[in-house]
Amino acid sequence: MIYEPAGYDTSIAPESYWHATCAPVDCGPPLTGEAVADVVVIGAGFAGLNAALELVECFGARVHVLEAATPGWGASGRNGGFCCLGGAKMTDAEIAARVGTQGAAEWSGYEHAAIDRVRDNLSRYDIDARVAEDGELLLADSPRAWARMQRTERGAALWDARELATQGLNNQVYHGGRYVPAGFGLHPLAYVTGLARAAIAAGVTIWPRSAAIRLERDGAGWRVLTAQGHIRAARVLVATNGYSD
Repeated sequence: MIYEPAGYDTSIAPESYWHATCAPVDCGPPLTGEAVADVVVIGAGFAGLNAALELVECFGARVHVLEAATPGWGASGRNGGFCCLGGAKMTDAEIAARVGTQGAAEWSGYEHAAIDRVRDNLSRYDIDARVAEDGELLLADSPRAWARMQRTERGAALWDARELATQGLNNQVYHGGRYVPAGFGLHPLAYVTGLARAAIAAGVTIWPRSAAIRLERDGAGWRVLTAQGHIRAARVLVATNGYSD
């Protein structure tokens, strides 16, 4: 397992500020018996719910979402709440060396587009995700780190200790920082439950407490089995990330 055992036990409700300050979404009962769809999405997190909305709104598909717990129970409702750049462990130079300058530019564009997508979702579906101020700040906690930042972060907005104080970060620890205006903070559980409500309003069926336990070929399509039922569909999208088994 990737996470601690409690991270897989859907009978345990996460204890966090996010869950203490966000009402759950009512999806109805678990799946029982047989259902039929064009597409089954497994996982009601950011990826699965975005996909479900896209399939309904752009292609008119009948979409059913299977969720082992409730929308946002997993990583989508437990993360730090930063909608920002930085989706790779590799540096910009390492990415360019691996995939070329064009590939690096495409990756950067993808990161910015992801932020724009979240911002658009918040507006389009009227989701109150308690958005915080824009941007993120990478701080240098030593003279060496500040020197390296000034040497390598060309073209970025670099703030020395005096500018940090001017911006409200008056401290005796950090020697400078790199400010990137892209991105913003948000309440991640409020966002994912907002996506779930939008999906339901668009006609998506979400089955909570209905873990997919097996996939079987069903002619040209699929049969997705749960503990108490199954769904027949032409296509299946697995959006379970680190919870996949």
